[in-house]
Amino acid sequence: MNLSAPGRDIKPNNRQMKTCYQCLKSKEDSEFYLDNRSDDLLTASCKECQKARAKDRYKNYPLTEEQKRKKYQNLVEWRKENPERYKELVDKNNKKRAKSPRE
Repeated sequence: MNLSAPGRDIKPNNRQMKTCYQCLKSKEDSEFYLDNRSDDLLTASCKECQKARAKDRYKNYPLTEEQKRKKYQNLVEWRKENPERYKELVDKNNKKRAKSPRE
């Protein structure tokens, strides 16, 4: 498994399995996100547990109207400051949508 990222030559241990600290299940390395700060370059919890935790956090602690406005304003500012990158992302997402089957 290749976990190399741009600008980084660090290679993870050749371990194939890791135990998630949340669900305590032994899973393949590919089921964990990359984390440059950890010794094995993988997050401590698996992707499935992290997604469930994020969903729960969003449900239990929704953004206030002020936070939503600020988040949107930051997005608008970023789009103005990075028009080329924004266009790349839009084009990439449009290609993805064109390829995916519609229901």
